[in-house]
Order: sequence, then structure tokens, then C-alpha cells
Amino acid sequence: KTLAEACRQNALPTESLASELNEVEQAGHRIHHFDSWQLDYLIDYIVHTHHYFVWVNLPVIKEYALKVSRQFGSRYPQTVKMHELVVQLTNEMERHMREEESVYFPYIRKISYAKKKGIKAQEAADRLIQTSIDEIHADHIYLGAIFKMIKVLATKYVPPENSGVTLNVYYQKLKNFQEDFYQHVHLENNILFPKALKLEQGLNAKYQQVDHN
Repeated sequence: KTLAEACRQNALPTESLASELNEVEQAGHRIHHFDSWQLDYLIDYIVHTHHYFVWVNLPVIKEYALKVSRQFGSRYPQTVKMHELVVQLTNEMERHMREEESVYFPYIRKISYAKKKGIKAQEAADRLIQTSIDEIHADHIYLGAIFKMIKVLATKYVPPENSGVTLNVYYQKLKNFQEDFYQHVHLENNILFPKALKLEQGLNAKYQQVDHN
């Protein structure tokens, strides 16, 4: 999405947000230029940064969700529904990441290697990438919808006044988790999979031309 589209959908002022982004860029903070990375390196980054973050933090958040719902459910009924959503989120994210790590990412590594070595990938033309993109986008939309429901129930992760340390920590963990999820999704939706599709199409076109000749 363009900045204008994202701002319009989230009722944010485009000019002030653009100004803040420029300030961050000019402040000298380290910025990764993910789009220039090779695909296998980008996959390593996603797995060791974002997937690792999820595998470590998801069980903790699930435990907090259960604890909070039991301890505060009568006082704050929304925490009971939040627990149900966290369980749903946990099951879906675990399945999603296992598929990426066991099926999609190894295939991208294979065609990336084929490109570097100038050899033909063993899989049939267009067998996986486009289907993968459609399936993964659908998963990301579904997971994003769960996060949005949790955020609404959690009043944008602002805990009730005087609710105690446990609820404050729980809400902060949920907020951090959602922020990591959006960065994770950005890297896959906007960089990794589009570049993998382009790479696969290029390899297919090259070797289809060779086969015809």
C-alpha cells in the first residue's frame, strides 16, 4: 500500500506522518535495506529474527492470556474473549510458520541456488510460488483480523486504570507481538515472495526458451 492509502484506511494524517518518517530517516538510526538483500539471506533474517520471536513469545503470551482471563475475567470480561483469540492466534501462527519453514522457504532457497549456479530448478514451472503467495496472503489477512479484534478488546493496549502489573505486562507483550507481526508480514508480502515469484518466472522463461531451442 502507498503511504496515502494506509493513512486513509487508518484515519491518520498523511503529511504529519510523512514528516515523522523523514525525521527518523535523518536521525541516523540504522535502517536495513531489505530490498537489496539476497533471498536466502532475507529468509535467514525472517527465521532467526521474526520466527524466533514468535516461537519464544507465543507460549508466554498464551500463558498470560489464560492467567489473566482466570484472574480478571469477572472484572474485565473482555479478557476472556482475548484468551480465546490468543489461542486461535497461537494455533494458526504455529501452523503457518511450520509450512513456511518446511515447504515455502526451502523451495525459495532452491530456486535462489539455481539462479546463482545457472542450473534448472527441479520443480515444475510455476508449481509453488504463486499458490504460496495467495495462501500466505490469506493467512496474513486472517491473522491480522485476529490482531485487530484483540487490539479493540484491549482498548489499543491501554490497560484499565489500576489494573495491576500482570495486566500491564500482558497488554505490553500483545502490543510488541503485533508490531513484530506487521514487520514480519511486510518483509514477506512486499519483498520476499514478490522477488521469489519474479526469480522463478525468470528461471522458467530462460529454460523454456532453452527447451524450445
